[in-house]
Amino acid sequence: MLSATFISGQYGGPQFLYALLFGLVFHFLYLDAHCKAGIEFCAKPLLRIGVSLLGARITLSQIGEFGIATW
Repeated sequence: MLSATFISGQYGGPQFLYALLFGLVFHFLYLDAHCKAGIEFCAKPLLRIGVSLLGARITLSQIGEFGIATW
């Protein structure tokens, strides 16, 4: 998601589209046994959280303003 945000800021366009394109480009890594566990973890809970925050237009800096440590 950070890479999609960076590319979106540099070239314009929606973050969600860039994130989708990155997912399509790196889909082949799912076949590698070393990467499979990490991809499965990111595909379920982290992706759901990221999409919900993106849909709500909430950024990490806004979360940090509430006092929750983001880093």
